[in-house]
Amino acid sequence: MELIWRNRSERIEQHLEKIRYVLRVQFGHKVNLVRIRRYCQSLLLLFEVSCVSLLGMAIYNNLVTDLVVLLLYAVYSEMVLLMRFSEFSLHAVLILVFYMELNEVSFRLIMELDKTQFEVKSVRRLSLERLLVLQQLHGQLWNTVRSIECNFELSLVTVLLKFFVDAHILPYWMYVNMHNNINFIIVFYCITEELCKLLAIIVSCLICTRCGRLQRQLRSIYHGLTTDRSNEQLNFYLYRISSQLGQERCQFSAGGFLVINNEILGKFIFGMISYIVVCIQFRISLIDNSPAEAIENSVTDLQFTEGEFA
Repeated sequence: MELIWRNRSERIEQHLEKIRYVLRVQFGHKVNLVRIRRYCQSLLLLFEVSCVSLLGMAIYNNLVTDLVVLLLYAVYSEMVLLMRFSEFSLHAVLILVFYMELNEVSFRLIMELDKTQFEVKSVRRLSLERLLVLQQLHGQLWNTVRSIECNFELSLVTVLLKFFVDAHILPYWMYVNMHNNINFIIVFYCITEELCKLLAIIVSCLICTRCGRLQRQLRSIYHGLTTDRSNEQLNFYLYRISSQLGQERCQFSAGGFLVINNEILGKFIFGMISYIVVCIQFRISLIDNSPAEAIENSVTDLQFTEGEFA
């Protein structure tokens, strides 16, 4: 339980609150709380739908079978893991929203640099100082991503490993039960569990991929800026922020073992399908080579061998 519920969210909240404060004071930009609330509520709704679906299937199984204790254990286990994974997704969504806010501020700052190109030095210097502050905010947000990784380091590896094993085994187990006409009610519960896990993984991978895309977009904004490049001070600041964004990559890793993005999602789905196909092929070959057929083949081979010796 300590592994699953390890919590260092206070430091993460402090980082995000500091970024929000600087955006409001230095740039006069208010973080869109409505957007944050909408994204978070959507994730919570997905989590609630998954839990209600699992609980509903468990109750339905309780009415028609006698596996209520085992199913209650299974539902509790899956809810705990889904809750932890949903918590990680919520943190990733916050990073996504703040990257959106930095994008908006960056566009406004570029327009300001263009307008103040022929202004007096004091006005121009204020815009350049804001560019330096924006670079510090990028570094602060990158450090927040690393703090999220440290917070979910062990638990994320554990949850993903559990999801990986279940997502590979459950479809084959459902195939075996449906082929042998054994307890279709449990099969429906396993289908629900499989869909909930796949949905959680897909949503998290999409969010993390979107964060990385916004970070690369920020880099291209400053790297391709052509306004007043004859200004040495502006060139120096742009070089610094481009170098920082080039060296830092917004990506979430599970303990350094894998990076959560669309690429790992594709590998996950491809590995799951390949594993199921291979297992089904093995089962078909085992059914084809039944014991009676194996004995018959052995007798035929023995008779053929005796004929050759005769």
